[in-house]
Amino acid sequence: MIGCTDITSMSRNGPVGDYTAITLMSTENSVATNVLAGGGTFTLNLDANGTTNGHLHILASETNPALDADMAGTWTRNGNQVEFTQAADTFVRDMTFTIEQITDGVWFLVSDQTIGTARINVRLAQSL
Repeated sequence: MIGCTDITSMSRNGPVGDYTAITLMSTENSVATNVLAGGGTFTLNLDANGTTNGHLHILASETNPALDADMAGTWTRNGNQVEFTQAADTFVRDMTFTIEQITDGVWFLVSDQTIGTARINVRLAQSL
């Protein structure tokens, strides 16, 4: 985790850039599902003007249909936290992501929260 001085020295527009999920886990009824290992993908671009684009793809499972969602919307930053507003009804708009530093000027967006009955663990890595 990075210190407050690193976050405050981050550019005013925050963690602008392209992100790809390196972790996307869902746990429900004590059953963990690695969405990425199952063929899912999650990309997200944070533009300096506060808009987002990207795509979330989750393959169908025994109990859930496939999901393809456009990540178009907006993002806001408050300290080391980022939230998203999107038309797509996915877990993304229900979660608060924390900014973590990988290296100088390169970031992770991380969240681990319970949404409904599922615990969702997400780690997005900024493209270098």
